[in-house]
Amino acid sequence: MRIWIFSVFTAVLLGHPVLGQAGMFDNLPDMIHCKTPKGTIVLYLDRIQDGGSAYYRGLGGGIAELDANGVLHRENQPDCDGKSLDQLRAEGKTWNTATPELE
Repeated sequence: MRIWIFSVFTAVLLGHPVLGQAGMFDNLPDMIHCKTPKGTIVLYLDRIQDGGSAYYRGLGGGIAELDANGVLHRENQPDCDGKSLDQLRAEGKTWNTATPELE
């Protein structure tokens, strides 16, 4: 329930015409989703490193790194591993809370 409330609050806040121009952070999607053998995992932006890489974490566990070159690394996840952010966007695997549709 807390996650749902947070998601709604974030969507409303980021839907503001100035704040909601992109994701929460420039050029990074708020969420990335990847298919797994058991379904789909949604990874949420967890932290951004000073060097330009970012980490995404699933609520049920698991973490993926988006390196400074914009390539996602998630072991044993061929649906997303090794793909660039541009590829993930083109495949509809990224999402921003500021917009109701996929990025």
